[in-house]
Parts: sequence; structure tokens; C-alpha cells
Amino acid sequence: MPEKIRKPFYKIIEGIVQKAKRKRLIIFPNEDKKYCYEYFLSKTKNRYMCCGCTILNHKGVRADIQFENTEKEYVKPGETGHICTPREYATLKIHEKTENIVRAPDFVIQTFVKYGIERKTLFLFDQQNRELGYEYHVQKTTGNFLCQHCVKAGQYVIAKFHLDEKNGNYIVLSEEEHVCDLRPYKDINEHQDIILNESNFKIYPNSNETKLFMSWMSSCKEKRGNP
Repeated sequence: MPEKIRKPFYKIIEGIVQKAKRKRLIIFPNEDKKYCYEYFLSKTKNRYMCCGCTILNHKGVRADIQFENTEKEYVKPGETGHICTPREYATLKIHEKTENIVRAPDFVIQTFVKYGIERKTLFLFDQQNRELGYEYHVQKTTGNFLCQHCVKAGQYVIAKFHLDEKNGNYIVLSEEEHVCDLRPYKDINEHQDIILNESNFKIYPNSNETKLFMSWMSSCKEKRGNP
């Protein structure tokens, strides 16, 4: 294995195994991702240990998450090699009741002002291209996030935000899949209203007893010269 394993060649899955909530680290040795090595989180050692090798009493096969929940995150495998056979990913027991959980930095929530109203969006980054992803808008009645682009196509794709002070906040996705296309990520400033200072606008009385509002940007003032 390489010294550093980066996404999409690994993922962390949370689900139900033997009636208890578990966390698994999945490492894919090949690009087709059909087979994998499955690691469980050892609470005593605070690191991931290979399930297959542990069953074979070969307990030194481990992996550590470096820079967890950041953009620099990667997996650092231990020096001891596997003696177990890779498992078929689709048949892992943890898939039986898996919650589709997304953690930072794979999502961002933006709060901004648009047309004078505070709004909130959720953006989920695509694993292959972090410049693309899916955009959700918050529902005032439930506080959940809904993909409006899928709604237009008759599909309700919902995401729920959960607070987790110990392990970091996370998003739980509904089972419905997106039918819309990936969209480019927009910085919060592209959503935000443009707020002008008094020096950048002036209100003139109009002949029909209404008021005429005129504004200009600083770049235009520089070309025309300051009055």
C-alpha cells in the first residue's frame, strides 16, 4: 500500500452491525472498488484495525486518519501487511442498515442575505471534483435542506444537519438519489446582496413625483473622476 491513501480510495461508513452503531474505514486497493479492506475503530487504541486480519489473529494491521475532517485528510496505513483476503464491498454487513452520512470538509453551509432576507444553503462537494456538487436550500418549516433542482423534476432529495460536538457536525442524506446535474460551487459573496455605501448612490426627485435611484461602482467613479 502507498504511504498516503487519499479519497476516493477510502471512505468512512457508519451503520448498524450486530444491533449497534459502528464506524468502518474502507480502503479500496483497486480503482474498480469491487473489493476492499474493512477496518473497525478500536476505542482502546484510537485507531482503525483490519477486521479480516484480526479474525486471523494477525492484529498489527492498522490505519490512522491524518488531518481528520479537513481538506488535507488522508489515511496512513501501518507497516504490517495484510494476510486476509479483500472483501467484496457490496456484501459488507455494515451496508444492511447504513445511514448516508457526510462530514466536513465534504459539505459547507452558507448563510447570506438575498433581497434583504437571510437565507441558508447547503453544498455537498463531489468526491471526484470539488469544484462541483449539489446545492440544497433550507426549509423554514422543518429546518432540513432540500435540493430545489431535483424538486423541479419531481424528486425530493433531503439532507438533515446534525450537531456532534465530539466527532464533528454531519449531514444525513435521504435515500432518494439526485436526478439533477452537478452544479459549480459558488463562493458566499456570489449569493450575497451588494450593499452600497452612501458615497456610491444618490436619490433624485423625478418629474412624476417619484424618486429616481442612481448608483455606481467604485470602478466607474475612477474612470469618470470624483465630483
